[in-house]
Amino acid sequence: MNEVQKRIAKSYAIYAIGFIIVFPLVKLLFGKGFSWDTVLTVVITVLVVGIFNLIYIIGAKNPKDN
Repeated sequence: MNEVQKRIAKSYAIYAIGFIIVFPLVKLLFGKGFSWDTVLTVVITVLVVGIFNLIYIIGAKNPKDN
């Protein structure tokens, strides 16, 4: 992987960890409480964004680097 691909992967890892922690906390602060709907929302969002980032990482490959 080149530097751009590594930077994309690192930023996704930070996003995923942050979203897993922050989203349920924000829902708790607004009085929604814990529910399996929150867990499902977090899991689906992280997976969908992960798939898009994987496609983006593959597309960021520079053919001149070979």
